[in-house]
Amino acid sequence: MNLSHDTTIEDILNYKKEEIKAYLKQENQKVSGSKHELARRALEHNLSLIHISEPTRPLYISYAVFCLK
Repeated sequence: MNLSHDTTIEDILNYKKEEIKAYLKQENQKVSGSKHELARRALEHNLSLIHISEPTRPLYISYAVFCLK
C-alpha cells in the first residue's frame, strides 16, 4: 500500500481489510477495529502535526497545522 499527499480515505477503503492491517502493522500502528477505523488510522498516520506560534505579536497566537509526511 502506497500513500501519497492526495490519498483519500476512499482510496484506502478500496484495499482489502487485511492489506490495510498489514500496512498498519508495518508502521507499528494499532491493527484492530473496523475497516473504516483502520483506513482512518492509516490516513492519519500519513499526516504530521506541526506547532507554529507567534510570540512577538501582542496577543500570543498558536496554530496547529497538519502536513503530509
